[in-house]
Amino acid sequence: MPSPATPGGPGEQGAAVDLSSGSLSTLCNAPTVGPARLWRLSRDQIARTIKAALGVDVKPAQLAAFNDGTGALFSNETATLTVHKADATSWALSVSDLAAAALPGVKAAKTCADPSMATCAPAMIDALGAKLFRRPLSTDQKARYAKLYTDTLASSPGTAGGDAAITAVLSALLQSPYFLYRTEVGVPVGDKPHIARLTSYEMASALSYTLWQTAPDTELLRAAGAGELDTQTGIRQQATRMTADPQFGGFYGAMLADLTHASQMASREGADSVPNIAAVISGYNSELDGFLRAVMTEKPTLDELLTRRHLSISGDVL
Repeated sequence: MPSPATPGGPGEQGAAVDLSSGSLSTLCNAPTVGPARLWRLSRDQIARTIKAALGVDVKPAQLAAFNDGTGALFSNETATLTVHKADATSWALSVSDLAAAALPGVKAAKTCADPSMATCAPAMIDALGAKLFRRPLSTDQKARYAKLYTDTLASSPGTAGGDAAITAVLSALLQSPYFLYRTEVGVPVGDKPHIARLTSYEMASALSYTLWQTAPDTELLRAAGAGELDTQTGIRQQATRMTADPQFGGFYGAMLADLTHASQMASREGADSVPNIAAVISGYNSELDGFLRAVMTEKPTLDELLTRRHLSISGDVL
């Protein structure tokens, strides 16, 4: 499972230590850093992020484009989380349905008074973009999505045009690599060549997707925006808060789902032909959730968690 790196400074990334030269004391004191990475969100993380941001439940079949952890023990192994051309086409079809399902909730939030007006574009894009990209959009990104919004309105004025503009922007956001991936690229550290430090928003996502398996919440994004995640103290404060939250069960839940292959159920060949497959997967996940709720109050060690011999049983799985 991935974890936020903090050696040598919060979230530093860069080249590995050269073991072929230098004194032993130098090597021992040198910070150990990992490579810059792009993490494609896992199927479960995509579903959780869309649920948190848009209030829409994602069906297993809508995630068919993504095959997590092929040949790996854990489903979030970066080398296996790829998106091929055929996958992108499949995801585009799913996104169309997801955007349509999200439309009533987006309109009910009343981010702006009248979505059929071009003046609605900035507020709508700021709100949706920040939720789905887990950070504020850049000026260029805002301009591109605003153009998509206004161009869609121009081709279909009135209430229908407002609906079409919202779904067009949502579809584009959900297909963006900035939604599907989270980065560990960082910003340069001036006095350390080839070393970079994670940005505040990258650190927020690293914490959230590690500990909660979903997007950063409002408090975590606030801390990122305030620069509090640029310090180890700030990171520790947020990590302490997050591990005390019931969502922390997602950390163990994702690990157990991988170890028991539950995370691969929906992506297995022929899964959609299994009668009531959605209920079976939901039931299995409920078993894991019930197990975690029962034991997490005891604050078990990893060994205790993995050697427990009781589990709640779901009728759908049987």
